Amino acid sequence: MTSPLLSIDALLAQPDHWTVLEASAKGLREPYAAGHLPGARFADLSQQLSDATAAFPYTRPDAQAFGAAMRALGVSNERKVVIYDRENGIWAARVWWLLKSFDHAQACVLEGGWRAWLARGLPLDTTPEPVNPGDFTAVSQPGFFVDRAYVQQVIAGQHNAQLVNVLRRPVFRGEESKYARPGHIPTSLNLPYKELIDPHTHTFIPRPALLETLQPFINRPGIEWVLYCGSGITAAGFALALAVAGVDHVSVYDGSLCEWSADPSLPMHLATHPILNT
Repeated sequence: MTSPLLSIDALLAQPDHWTVLEASAKGLREPYAAGHLPGARFADLSQQLSDATAAFPYTRPDAQAFGAAMRALGVSNERKVVIYDRENGIWAARVWWLLKSFDHAQACVLEGGWRAWLARGLPLDTTPEPVNPGDFTAVSQPGFFVDRAYVQQVIAGQHNAQLVNVLRRPVFRGEESKYARPGHIPTSLNLPYKELIDPHTHTFIPRPALLETLQPFINRPGIEWVLYCGSGITAAGFALALAVAGVDHVSVYDGSLCEWSADPSLPMHLATHPILNT
């Protein structure tokens, strides 16, 4: 299996082989302008790579809009893409997941991202990168994203699938509420993305520990894992971790709790279902 992560050494060894994207959460260009990885283009998830007409934030755009945005960033069908962000990898993972869902076969996330680059004292660039338009054609692929109707079918037992809430445990239990209603979608298990991240490096925990933590997923290869969070961003980070572990029957509920909790006709549960223990 080809790893979804690219090491900094691999990027440094062949910098001309990669289109580099910096994924931004808030659409703010100031940090990027102050210094970014050489050759990196600014990928704005808040607007450029989301459906601006949707009711909920960071909704996946259609193929036409996503393809146009990627071409404007210089992305081409046959050229490899590596994405990084300045946080814990979820924003880069979201762009990676979007690219996969639109049939770009050569996308990776930079291992360690911005923080690892800085920790090695590697040079930054402050000049805007001239971008030649790419030729990427986005073709929507099934299986990467699911909608509310599909989640309802999962709850009803119509698919061999398991819902997984990847938010922090107090949010899952309903002790903290960031959305319209507290709690989680019925039948969900819970394993927080935060528990896969080293608090000091903000990267995945060492591979042996990551594989041990994800063993419940690895041991059930026939299950489709339907991941959700608040708006489908952290879930993409979890999908990246599962890909590292070799688990590939994964989808993301794009609307996640922003959509589900906003509809009072849909059930929300507190901690009545077992938490996925590691």
